[in-house]
Amino acid sequence: MTDNLTNNPADYLSELQRIEREQELAKLRTLSLEFTGVLNYFPKLREELNAFHNTDGIAFHKLDDRLRTILGEAANLQFKIQGLARLQRDVPKMREFLQRLQQEMGLQFVERFSNQFSDLCDDIDRSFVKDKAIPKQEKSWANTMGQDQWGRYGDLVINGVHQRFRWIDPGSFLMGSPKSETSRFNDEEQHRVTLTQGFWLADTACTQDLWVAVMGSNPARFQISLEHPVERVSWDDIHIFLERFKSYLLTGGVRLPTESEWEYACRASIKTAFYFGTSSDPQQINYDGSWPYEGKAGVFRNKTIPVKELPPNKWGLYQMHGNVWEWCQDRYGRYPTESSVDPQGDAKSTDRVIRGGSWYNKGLYCRSAHRRSRSQTYRSNDVGFRLLIQ
Repeated sequence: MTDNLTNNPADYLSELQRIEREQELAKLRTLSLEFTGVLNYFPKLREELNAFHNTDGIAFHKLDDRLRTILGEAANLQFKIQGLARLQRDVPKMREFLQRLQQEMGLQFVERFSNQFSDLCDDIDRSFVKDKAIPKQEKSWANTMGQDQWGRYGDLVINGVHQRFRWIDPGSFLMGSPKSETSRFNDEEQHRVTLTQGFWLADTACTQDLWVAVMGSNPARFQISLEHPVERVSWDDIHIFLERFKSYLLTGGVRLPTESEWEYACRASIKTAFYFGTSSDPQQINYDGSWPYEGKAGVFRNKTIPVKELPPNKWGLYQMHGNVWEWCQDRYGRYPTESSVDPQGDAKSTDRVIRGGSWYNKGLYCRSAHRRSRSQTYRSNDVGFRLLIQ
């Protein structure tokens, strides 16, 4: 056998690959056992928490350290469990455990680990959807499909105007802002949202070029170039645009993103106030730089800029913060107090949601979590929109 392998390089390579696969499987089995051990420890940990109320400060610190250790072990495994599909069934158990600790125990130190714990659950969730193939029926709407450093994309050409759409995987995230976020508003209650369906989101706000290609006229105030975002369009105006846009699609539907879809895509798995950090930056956002958020004052451009002039987030989406507010599909309302799945807004409300802030606003209003509402007939030179294809 050895002689045959030596004389035939292809067989030799195949044998090496087989050995490597067996070694990798052995590693995965070991990791699975380790992870199972972490999960099995949770009931014991809860028993210790139940006993905490009758202990002194020394026991508190011991328990605090124990919790740090066990969650640290879980976090260290988060990048190693890709491909262990059977672990996904444990995610609900992990979330339920954390919720019970917070609701029943009311211990402040538990909250310090909630983000780390949620990150682990999110990574497990996303690992099982990020490599799934795009359904065939979703591909035919695009003129071309491809993949680059930001992920998968589809390009649509309408009357010579190109618009790129980015594939956004389904997943779970914390919507709203934590209580520790500076100057947050009361309508930003943080809660977990799960989006069960992926979608194609335009990588930019709708340009004046695309609007003119579909509608034949340009309502924008800042007609500096056709690569600037279209503005002065109401929610009602946009739905006339969408009806005409549909005629260019061979399949699939087009609409505005829901508020949860918008924030999910804006954050791109980042939990800070902006997708690039905790403070506003005129090199990242087109806003009124004389009113910074948690940073130094900067330039106020006093107008819109081309939709791709500033860097995108890590999912390849440009200017989700600033430049123009973006209309969302759903109606404005208070957030639920519990986790939700595919939320659609408040059906009883009359106003629609706008997100992202604009060239005219302070940095505070450009945060990922900030939200406003407007009548669906409202028009302004700092409000535009972004398309979604499903």
